[in-house]
Amino acid sequence: MRSPLRKGGAPPPAEADVEHSLLLPKLFEGLRDDERLMILDLGPAVPETVEFFGQFRCRLYFADLFSEPTDGDAATPFQTLLDYPVQVQFDLCLFWDFLNLLNVDELRAFNAALKPYVHRGTRAHGFAAMSATHALSIHHYGVRSTHELVVRPDPRARRAVRPHPQAQLKQHLTCLEIKRGTLLREGRLEVLFQGV
Repeated sequence: MRSPLRKGGAPPPAEADVEHSLLLPKLFEGLRDDERLMILDLGPAVPETVEFFGQFRCRLYFADLFSEPTDGDAATPFQTLLDYPVQVQFDLCLFWDFLNLLNVDELRAFNAALKPYVHRGTRAHGFAAMSATHALSIHHYGVRSTHELVVRPDPRARRAVRPHPQAQLKQHLTCLEIKRGTLLREGRLEVLFQGV
């Protein structure tokens, strides 16, 4: 079995950009090759992520919550799309840009839907918008290696961004806590979460 912690990867398709991640290595830190991981990806299934996680024992769930409008009822799509067997406990969650699309009520509903599947060892990774003044395009991401992401623009138009300060995330995303944050260009914050 190949190690899940490979340092390189196959070249991404030409339309994808490669982005170095400062916190992604922390997501994988300490994982053992013999662990069977449960992984939740909130974006669409992209080939790089499937290939990367295909290197080791895991079950990979794609929820693609980006494609589901809430239409004013925040709880319904989250309860439907995050409807997994009771024994499922995610070890790794990939939020990508998703939290930036949620208003406070939707953030609370997402927290309630995710909470049954989070344990104290759960780690999550995502990007936050620092303020509404920073225009943030929503992207499709893939994991290329333990420290690299492939990034493609979302083919759908720019969406309204609802930035959440760290205090607001702490208040409404109670199943996880922010362990680290790194400020990136264009007012984005790369965030690492831990289950509580």
